[in-house]
Amino acid sequence: VGAGAMGGGIAEVCALAGHTVLLQDVDDPTVQAGYEAVIQRLSDDPAVEDHTAVTARITPVNADASIDAPVDLVIEAVPEDPAIKQAVLSSLDDRVHGETIVATNSSSLSVTALAEAAPHPARFCGIHFFNPPRRMELVELIAHEAVAPETIETAASFATGLGKTTITAERDTAGFIVNRMLLPMINEAAWMQADEGLSSAVIDHTARERLGFPMGMLRLADFIGLDVIAAILH
Repeated sequence: VGAGAMGGGIAEVCALAGHTVLLQDVDDPTVQAGYEAVIQRLSDDPAVEDHTAVTARITPVNADASIDAPVDLVIEAVPEDPAIKQAVLSSLDDRVHGETIVATNSSSLSVTALAEAAPHPARFCGIHFFNPPRRMELVELIAHEAVAPETIETAASFATGLGKTTITAERDTAGFIVNRMLLPMINEAAWMQADEGLSSAVIDHTARERLGFPMGMLRLADFIGLDVIAAILH
């Protein structure tokens, strides 16, 4: 649910692994634009041998469209706004069955709070892909007090089946695991530039050459989006 960069990227990963995917967004123009972006990325990638077969596994639908049958897994990937996410999660009753797992791709919002809006909190968890989903190997799973252990186990099995490596945040804490470490580093890099006058080139070069990051801290901040970073740190 959500056909933007993250939702579309997650759809690609799932389709490449052989899953049948419904890519949903609020209306036809929005979901079609996301679907066309997926087609473009797959067709431009020489590593994808048959991009037509992969995209054929993805069906774009709008939020009001009826579907043939409830699905086995829902991954919510809408903007990092609690109200939007809660509205989406609370609207899923007709799309889930007794064993459907519903997950949020949130990078920082409380999974516990979001679970209250999910159809069945015991079958709700965080499945956090990193951007871009096809290139980033790690998937972060987030538990909460009401989650059933088998929900996390199934989510881990699903992510492993996509060729991903998983880590599990057993407690729903701010930033989970990755962003709890990463965002203070990005924030500190911004303070170094603002307060100490260090150039972005020096900061990013140091992060790459001395700390081993594939991308400098400030470039990474731009890639993630400063609005997203501000929301996470807040």
